[in-house]
Amino acid sequence: MKCLRCQAALDLSKTQCAACGAPVDADGDGVPDVLAKMIEDKARALLATEKQREEEAAREAFRVQADAAEAAARRADEAQLAYLRGRRDASLSTVPRLWYASSGMLVQFALVAVVIGGCMLPFGLETTIGRSIVAAHVFCPSVCRGCRGPGRVVAWRESGSWYEADVSAEICHNRAVDIDRLTWNDITDREDKDLAPYRLTRWASVLLDAGLVMLALLLVGPFIAAARRRRALERARFELEVEIDALEYKLRLGGMRSPGDSPYR
Repeated sequence: MKCLRCQAALDLSKTQCAACGAPVDADGDGVPDVLAKMIEDKARALLATEKQREEEAAREAFRVQADAAEAAARRADEAQLAYLRGRRDASLSTVPRLWYASSGMLVQFALVAVVIGGCMLPFGLETTIGRSIVAAHVFCPSVCRGCRGPGRVVAWRESGSWYEADVSAEICHNRAVDIDRLTWNDITDREDKDLAPYRLTRWASVLLDAGLVMLALLLVGPFIAAARRRRALERARFELEVEIDALEYKLRLGGMRSPGDSPYR
């Protein structure tokens, strides 16, 4: 062993170093200072080795955990990618049907039919031909005894100093008045109380007019609905392609990285 001060050979049986006179046990603890230092250095080395071993174990555990998380995320992305591809393939094989209607669309058609047939065309087809095709047969029997269809339908336009309006008279066939012999002037000049018992409201013809408009919408609607459905499928297909491309890029990027350096974190 060597002296801590002069590095000369040290005799532990002596109390001082023969070369420099430094005390062998300066702190008086009964253990030569050189031995205490050797023990301290050995303990520090053991502690450093243990600390390094713990740090390596922690890094390894973190790497294993990161790899497991990366593998789980990759499996989830692969499953999502397979699902999206399946939806895309199903979308590509879907041919928009000519008729694609929902209850909401049918309600819209009905509202449009009422607005056009009942409000915008209040006289409609029956007024044009001068006979009631549907309304008189349906409603006249309830108006008076012996009333029947088809009735006469007459329409004209009245105007005054402060108003202007469309007026119509829908009269049922009856036993009291021969409506077929009545001229337009007879109907417009006659007092309303004479024909009132045999008249229908002008809105009675809405049933036929709205039905005709509804029929037209049902004939044209399938083509409009099919076009809308085609555009919706194209938009959905485009969004699927964007998601698929993003997932494929993410999976390729993950394959180019080192283990524990995951793009999913």
